[in-house]
Order: sequence, then structure tokens, then C-alpha cells
Amino acid sequence: RKLVAHIDGGGKMAIRQTLEAAGTDVFLDAATVRGLLPELETKDGINRCTFSGVVALSYAWVTPADPDPQRAQLQALRPVLVWWMCERARRKRGYKNSNSPFKPDATMQTADFGVFIDFMSMFQPDDTTGAKPAYTKPAEQASFGRALRNIGLLYGHVGTVVYKMTE
Repeated sequence: RKLVAHIDGGGKMAIRQTLEAAGTDVFLDAATVRGLLPELETKDGINRCTFSGVVALSYAWVTPADPDPQRAQLQALRPVLVWWMCERARRKRGYKNSNSPFKPDATMQTADFGVFIDFMSMFQPDDTTGAKPAYTKPAEQASFGRALRNIGLLYGHVGTVVYKMTE
């Protein structure tokens, strides 16, 4: 829901530090993340939600400095996110028949899920004045390193859905 609002408002893919500094509300709060974790912790996969609460985006970077300078990838992603929200909420609310009436606006309010976009979610080098991009804060560089070492868990987990944007 937050990412769709960001896209609708003309938002771009920006590094996490820029989004946070601008107060851009695209990140899930801790309570929402804790609420999504049980979906990933099923023992047999049978009780797992068909429309996962954890989505990871795989996409090609247009340039090293800006993966989506024209917002084309975010624009292409938007209808998929809305559909995912609607289906997720519809199933959470117990609708089995695809012809069941529901209100998209109300549906979007109940469809909590997270979308991992590396450029927006992981700290990126924020000093591009030198020959090689660098971090201005060591803690952000350390966070990036931890995320990079563990990113396979996110993309490879049975409870994660990976959207692959190939064009």
C-alpha cells in the first residue's frame, strides 16, 4: 500500500538514506513485519498463505547510479502490486469465488505485505563525489554488508515470492 502510494505520488527509486531523510513512508514498521513472520514459519508449507506477505523484486538496473531513472519499472510494478494486494486481502477475508464483490479501496487497507527492492531497502553508497562511491556513515556500510551476505535467505526462502522483471 505504501509503495503504491509512493508510485502514485510520482516517487522514484531512491536510496534508503534519501527516502528516510525525506520522511518518505515506504517502509514497514516493526509491528507489521512481526505480523508477517508467522507466514514464513510454517512447518509443512500447507498453511502458508497463497499470496505471501513477503515479496522480493528482481530487476535489471538501468544505470549503476539509478536503477530506474524514468520510473518505468515502478510504473510496470504498480498494477502487479495492486492485484497482489487485492488477491491477498480477498483470500485473507475468506473470499473463494473470484466473482465475489469487494471494494478495492477497502481491500488495499487490509492487505499488509512487504516488497523488498534492494536499492530502496539496503543502504547504498551516498557519497558519489569521488572516483569510487563511498559511504559517509560506517554503520550504513556495515548494514549493507550484512544484508548482502544474507540476501540469499530472502530470495530463496520458500515463503518469499520473487517478482522477476525481465524487460
